[in-house]
Amino acid sequence: MPVITIYMMQGRSEEQKAQLVKEITEVTCRILNTQKEEVIVAIVELPDTNIGRAGVLLSRETSKESSF
Repeated sequence: MPVITIYMMQGRSEEQKAQLVKEITEVTCRILNTQKEEVIVAIVELPDTNIGRAGVLLSRETSKESSF
């Protein structure tokens, strides 16, 4: 049973997450030759207060336009 965990920043819509789960499941089934009922996809959303880049919390970066 494949278990796939995706870590990503908060802010994606439920529709985007649903599409991500659907497509990750489809690719996993095709590559591993398994049924979709066997695939588990977990999304862990991370707030910018819990992620750092270059020694600085994303919540404290001066440019909020930068993406992770």
